[in-house]
Amino acid sequence: MTGDYALSQSSIESIAGFTAGTVSTLVVHPLDIIKTRLQINTNPRRVAQFGPRPALTSLPSLRILHTLITAEGPSPLRSLYRGLTPNLVGNSLGWSPYFLWYSQAQDVVRHLRHYRKDSQLSSLDYLTASLASGVLYAALTNPIWVIKTRMLSTSAHHTGAYPSMLFGLRAIARGEGWRGYFRGLIPTMAGVSHSAVYFVAYEKLKAERAAQLSSNITSNDPSTNPHPATSKQQQQQQQQLSNADYLLISGLSKIFAGTLTYPHQVVRARMQTYASSATPPNPIDRMTAQQLANNASQGLRATLRSVWRQDGIRGFYRGLGPNLLRVVPSTCVTFLVYENVKWALPRKEVEVAEKAVEAL
Repeated sequence: MTGDYALSQSSIESIAGFTAGTVSTLVVHPLDIIKTRLQINTNPRRVAQFGPRPALTSLPSLRILHTLITAEGPSPLRSLYRGLTPNLVGNSLGWSPYFLWYSQAQDVVRHLRHYRKDSQLSSLDYLTASLASGVLYAALTNPIWVIKTRMLSTSAHHTGAYPSMLFGLRAIARGEGWRGYFRGLIPTMAGVSHSAVYFVAYEKLKAERAAQLSSNITSNDPSTNPHPATSKQQQQQQQQLSNADYLLISGLSKIFAGTLTYPHQVVRARMQTYASSATPPNPIDRMTAQQLANNASQGLRATLRSVWRQDGIRGFYRGLGPNLLRVVPSTCVTFLVYENVKWALPRKEVEVAEKAVEAL
């Protein structure tokens, strides 16, 4: 009877991904603004030249944060959450199909390799599954990230700035055509390698931790159990990773993958920004408008040359610190919520179904 209430695995993956993307975006969105503005800056000295110079804002990241709170609009909260809509839409609606496709890609790999349904995949298998789902995710969400980047890179009162996501969609359609929605898609596709590296590290660390827990169970209970089914059930319960395990594993995996593949984010951010002919009202906007005007028509090769000439290899890692500060907590929250929702949904269904049966 309980089977009539069961959610499909696809539904569980989608719900867990949607919930995880929503929660993590709400938590770390202000850090995303700081990261975006650092990425599109072509001169680090100019970042430190806007706003007052109190001692606590000597670092570029803190100075941008100080300006967001004190100089960009009547409400600090609105400034800190400018561009939230496209970010929220992109992450919630993006993570939902991503986890679904990732799960389905793993099933396809198992089928092609004639594995059992619950068998452990190799690193190459996880790499293949994450690349396939990542390409679909990148193509689906790129228009949203173009708008998000443009909204986060300028203050709300900057003349020509997008006041909303819908306004941005219409403005791009009128001014750039459909190609404008896919600006920066090539470096975004290159960035699929980031998710691939991340998931390989994440899945392997999870497997290693589960094996360690299994080994501990075996060493603590060397006697032969006359009820193997019960023993297996208890072992599966004890092998369930803790929240601390998920936080540590997701954090370490993100630092590794984020550092290795970060340059594509800088290139993508500079390609996705837009030009403005208006003179903005404050120094940070003036700097942004000038660089956006230069970057708007740049292709991939021109952007790569520009970054290299201006800053060398360091230019490709501009904003890495704030990026890790943002994405590591974001990833930890995302995967903690995802794993817990994915674990809880089937059990909640069984509980509801059992209560329904008892009520008959």
